[in-house]
Amino acid sequence: FNQKMWVLGGWGGDYKNDVWFSSDGETWELATSSAPWPARRSHCTLVFDGRMWVMGGWRDGRFNDVWYSEDGTNWTEATGSAPWSPRSSFGATVYDGQMWVFGHFRDYDVWRSSDGISWTKVTDSSDWAPGYGYGMLVHDGRLWQIGNEVWSSPDGVNWEQRAYANPWWTKRAGHASVFFDDRVWVLGGGARSDVWSSPDGEHWTVATYDASWVDRMDHAAAVYDGRIWV
Repeated sequence: FNQKMWVLGGWGGDYKNDVWFSSDGETWELATSSAPWPARRSHCTLVFDGRMWVMGGWRDGRFNDVWYSEDGTNWTEATGSAPWSPRSSFGATVYDGQMWVFGHFRDYDVWRSSDGISWTKVTDSSDWAPGYGYGMLVHDGRLWQIGNEVWSSPDGVNWEQRAYANPWWTKRAGHASVFFDDRVWVLGGGARSDVWSSPDGEHWTVATYDASWVDRMDHAAAVYDGRIWV
């Protein structure tokens, strides 16, 4: 956002609601040490409509609030209780000019919104099993759900299974997924440091079984300045 990378909240011995930004990944500046949204982890963040968004997450219970900011310092609550159930380690992305939120654990629902206040339920029964800490992104004009299976959809209602019980990379949760260089990427998860990519979600190639970063899960990845960042 705003030609910088951003880190918003999380957990590191305690729950956090601080906001940091960097243009090079080495030098970081503090936008705020205490944003007005409650400290949390396992939330989703998006860039949409010229704003950063924070939604959902966990701290002694799950959240379903939605917040936005144009500078990372000043935050506005769009809603304290979205119609989708409180959730953490779920999926969210921007697609077709709207923000999308997807199920978690036993929830198979899909929601979308153009303002973070009013949400429309697309379906309450998607085909894929939501699980925990899966990847959700946009590629080739479609939504992609990347867990232990791989699914894609043009509308959030009709889903096509691209890979079943993925025979390439081993089962995992808490991995990071990005779209980069015309390929879908899966990085780490399940306390691993391997990196895989695919042009179509069906056929996967390993880039490395052991990246230089230590094994991890529930981490973040982003595409910035022509590179993938972890």
